Amino acid sequence: KNPFENADDLFYKENNRRERALTEDEVRRLIDACPKYLKPIVIAAVYTGLRKSDILNLKWRDIDLKKGLIRLEEAKTGKTRNIVLNSDMITLLQSLPVKCQYVFPNKHGKPFKDIKRSFEASLKKAGIEQSNDRRRKIVFHTLRHTCVSLLTERGADTTAVKNYVAHASEEMKKHYTHLSEEYARRTAEILNGLCGVIPVHGNNLETLAKNEEMAKNPSLASA
Repeated sequence: KNPFENADDLFYKENNRRERALTEDEVRRLIDACPKYLKPIVIAAVYTGLRKSDILNLKWRDIDLKKGLIRLEEAKTGKTRNIVLNSDMITLLQSLPVKCQYVFPNKHGKPFKDIKRSFEASLKKAGIEQSNDRRRKIVFHTLRHTCVSLLTERGADTTAVKNYVAHASEEMKKHYTHLSEEYARRTAEILNGLCGVIPVHGNNLETLAKNEEMAKNPSLASA
């Protein structure tokens, strides 16, 4: 049996449940509009395609910065897999203060229970139009679809994208075991530079667009 038979149809089934994906410009605007604590969470979602629950519950023990990997037990599937980090994600994680066991904790050192209102407020601040159509409504899971969409737009082949965001079937994974990490690393680097991660102080991250704007007008830096 051909492991790739109907693979594309299966791959796009989940993503097509929500037709909306953010453009590169919208991603940058959203990140600039996010409050300090939400910026790295959104960046992580766009770069890795991880689900919200997996990001919010991510622990430092799951991360190997030397190897550039996250070893994750997915909340939805219960399966453990390695997520390869691009250069921006490594920089982002290196810039975060280690306050507790969680990578993105709330002020009490626990995972955020809900970031929906803050996310929606950031979309509004960024001037990203929201839709009343359920299929086009922008929610946090839209960032997973955005990761898939932007990887594809930037030239990643379907198999690479499926492997990267864990859509690949077990049969397909067997065919790519010998090169999966190298394959995933090349895929991860395709989006590098999109969010323009620049560590400032602690987890106070800015994007390249904002940094360039401040360079032209220094008074904005103190605003």
